[in-house]
Amino acid sequence: MVGNQTTTDLTFVADNAGPTGGTLTVNGTTGTSDGAVNVITTGANFTGSKTDFSADAGSGYLSTTLTREASTSDTCTAWSSATTISSISEDGSGSGMTVTEDRCYRYTLTGTDKLGNTSIRRVTVSFVDTTNPTQVMSISNATNAVLVGRKLYYNSTRAGEFVLSSTVTDGSSGPDRVIFSAIATAGWNHDVETVTTGVGVNPKTFTSSRYWWTANPSNPSGPVREIKAYDKAGNEKKDNLETTVDNAGPAVSGALTVNGAGGSAGGTT
Repeated sequence: MVGNQTTTDLTFVADNAGPTGGTLTVNGTTGTSDGAVNVITTGANFTGSKTDFSADAGSGYLSTTLTREASTSDTCTAWSSATTISSISEDGSGSGMTVTEDRCYRYTLTGTDKLGNTSIRRVTVSFVDTTNPTQVMSISNATNAVLVGRKLYYNSTRAGEFVLSSTVTDGSSGPDRVIFSAIATAGWNHDVETVTTGVGVNPKTFTSSRYWWTANPSNPSGPVREIKAYDKAGNEKKDNLETTVDNAGPAVSGALTVNGAGGSAGGTT
């Protein structure tokens, strides 16, 4: 018996990435993976164009699909079933999809490889967004400061710091940016700051750089600090950040008695 054999190497390669090369543009707005927004104020015609995904460095490119969805209300958070389309040509008078006021139209280009990995490009057309976003403020990395609602309590006898965050929610065009107010009073340090990148999509959290103060600063006076949140249609929500000195301990409402002697703030023997 002849024991000839052939050995062939089998290589295992991880492939977790979707295809590349796809582009989507709707009414002049370029699609992104997390969704770009285009705002229109009339039912005028709008069109779009696409380039199919075409390359995949792993298992290989399989297909590209273009879909359209319409929102079921003016909040643009619930959507109709996706319809597969081949091109984008819409008109408020009825050519293509009839575009109606207080609705959003979402276009998604999806590329799929042979392992099922996907990549997307998305544009949402918002037909008039006149609703202001909402924001909720919080602080982190805080020393000698506590935020209660929109009131910041700080100990002015000691140096301190905090980082301010605004979590913005917008049901139509989506969160866009937050402008954090300056505090320029002597001993305080923070310039006005516009933050355009954040965590999440909707809601999206925008975070400032460090606010800080030295021991015994001048207390901020005059107007309260305005924190301004914007959506992608330019609607604005202002909330005031009020700074308040708190150098006193809690008020005494209880009593302490040891061996018949009542306690006092200075101590009792």
